[in-house]
Amino acid sequence: MNWISDKDATRDLPDLTVDPTRYFTIIDADAAREHGYADPRGDGDERQKTSGSYEPTDAERSVYNGSAKNVTDTSGRRLGKGGCAAEVDKRLDEGGVKGIDALKVGNEFYTLYGKVQRDSRVTEAFEKWSACLKKKGFTYATPMDAANDPEWVSGADTKAAVSVATADVACKQRLNTVGIWYAVAEAYQRTYIDEKAEHFADVLATKKALVKNAADVIGGAE
Repeated sequence: MNWISDKDATRDLPDLTVDPTRYFTIIDADAAREHGYADPRGDGDERQKTSGSYEPTDAERSVYNGSAKNVTDTSGRRLGKGGCAAEVDKRLDEGGVKGIDALKVGNEFYTLYGKVQRDSRVTEAFEKWSACLKKKGFTYATPMDAANDPEWVSGADTKAAVSVATADVACKQRLNTVGIWYAVAEAYQRTYIDEKAEHFADVLATKKALVKNAADVIGGAE
């Protein structure tokens, strides 16, 4: 077992550093005029570098993964198989945990994203937005197409991106594109939650148990 970095631990999760409003691509007129489609908060990799992630020493790694030999705690208890990682995992799974990875529950809602985009109310809103944008001299079928144009998909702050983004937001605001988009997304999510009430009750129980267990583990480590 190797030390799992923050980046590895969250590899399969949604990018939690992304502005939630970017679900609707870009909606802020000032940001569009100043940055185009670029994230005004800076590059995600740069934020990762300054997040304070700790890199353990070789000795700490060996205790973490159990490869250390003849190690005991302050009470004289020997390090078990799998090291501290295995012990913590076991303690986190105690009492009330339902076998759910609570950190990945958010991913379930991402599966609805495609359904929302294909909903007739949303496709009609996109068609009107596209027609509005075309009158301003730009041809894109959907807001995602505009935001993901290869010319600026890397986040480059170009004059072209600023022009398109500014027109994009203006059309969204005039046609209430995001209002329609949001309402449909919310409806799909509410239906999903209602249909899986028991599942989400288990998710809540799991999260409560994990918080309690984590507090116990941290308290015992002090």
